[in-house]
Amino acid sequence: MEEEVDERILHLLSSLIAHKNRADAKGWRDAFENMPVYLQRVELESDVNTLPVIHVAGTKGKGSTCAMLESMLRQCGYRTGLFTSPHLVDVRERVRINGCMVDKSVFESHFWWCYERFNSLATPEVGVPGYFRFLTLLALKIFVHQHVDVVVLEVGIGGRLDATNIIPAPVVCGITALGMDHMDMLGDTLPKIAGEKAGILKPGVPGLTVQQPEDAMEVIREAARHVQAPLQVVPPLDDLQPEDGPGPIPVGLGGEHQRMNAALAVQLCSKFEERRLASGNAAPGAGSRLELLRQGKLPAQYGQGLRDTSWLGRST
Repeated sequence: MEEEVDERILHLLSSLIAHKNRADAKGWRDAFENMPVYLQRVELESDVNTLPVIHVAGTKGKGSTCAMLESMLRQCGYRTGLFTSPHLVDVRERVRINGCMVDKSVFESHFWWCYERFNSLATPEVGVPGYFRFLTLLALKIFVHQHVDVVVLEVGIGGRLDATNIIPAPVVCGITALGMDHMDMLGDTLPKIAGEKAGILKPGVPGLTVQQPEDAMEVIREAARHVQAPLQVVPPLDDLQPEDGPGPIPVGLGGEHQRMNAALAVQLCSKFEERRLASGNAAPGAGSRLELLRQGKLPAQYGQGLRDTSWLGRST
């Protein structure tokens, strides 16, 4: 069994968990508004402008969607970074490189650098970031230094005021199925919650979503119109046939709901490849994969990624 992270680090991380009531929306907003200061303190303010990020929000299935998406991207030949929450056993589960927990020595060295920077530069107005914000910044620092080709970034809570929403221009954004969650922070109706989730949409950045209840869908459409983000509702997975034969397409994660998550993951992957191809830095075979998708066929690498996905301890 792999050695766990230094107990001192785990203790210091635990000390960053805020003792304030999480329902204090003003405190949550203030914390988000401090994120540009935190980025500057750990020398990330320019890197976040160029980091190739796929940003995923939602209520149900965002972790599963991110896991399937990362698996497909890796099968296509991209060096991946994956940031998710929460972890089950080891905090490094949140920060993965090419499908594996980040190396212990890499995690620890970057932790100490970031922790010392935050403490030495803290002021009465902007102190050390809290637990989730710290881990988000730490993950971004690691991904930059590990030279990943793509970061799959899962929102923690909501979207608009989430620490992950510091990325100014993701390659593409995705919104999974919505429901009633974190109502103390996000609102007591589905449209209010949809507004918070749709807060990840950015000007000119493609936004993809699964079919939502109509009252939530209208809020997402309006948010997309407001920031001029092209919005698409993804087609069902069963609209595609495997490249090498008739369907249905197998998905490694069990449950009918995972087919909806897989449909979103496929389209997020293809949109990322479209953007990479246009910029001239796509992985080999991207053009052929996109042509297959236009023909209604799922590329073999995408199919393999879906079959190989494992997401322990989660049901959605």
